[in-house]
Amino acid sequence: MTGPVAGSFVGGNYQFNWLVLGVEGDWQWSNLTGNSQSLAPLGATGELPAGPFTVSTTTKDYGSIRGRLGFAFDRFLVFGTAGWASGSPSIAFALTGAAPFVTTGGKSSGWSAGAGVDYAITDTVLGRVEYRYTNLETSGVVNSSTNSADAGARAPISDFRVGIAYKLGS
Repeated sequence: MTGPVAGSFVGGNYQFNWLVLGVEGDWQWSNLTGNSQSLAPLGATGELPAGPFTVSTTTKDYGSIRGRLGFAFDRFLVFGTAGWASGSPSIAFALTGAAPFVTTGGKSSGWSAGAGVDYAITDTVLGRVEYRYTNLETSGVVNSSTNSADAGARAPISDFRVGIAYKLGS
């Protein structure tokens, strides 16, 4: 999926010498879209043509709550992060070039993991560069009017992030 993303994050860290433990939450507003094609026929008795079929995915928002483990040195913090993710992907199935015959969507859960570097620009302003992979699972759908079903799909999001933060407290 590709498209624009903007969001915010909040969290807290505790430092033991050079080791940093923390928790962080974020939420993104997005317009991520992606398409894939399948040549496999759908429908057990052949009511639908043999394809090709297009599967279109759209994600308008997603977020996560994650743990962080990092190593601090000088003004840098190198960290890894992983945890629970949630979002609202929508997946539509259609014959290529035609309107969708099945659409599924709604709230979805999954996981998110990544790594990055924070840099203390000043004692209270931090810059961040981070890579994150988020995997949201969608529920299955059965539509008897079109004789179609899907056991569930996944909406993977791979993003490179740049951010700025204001540090409260010491």
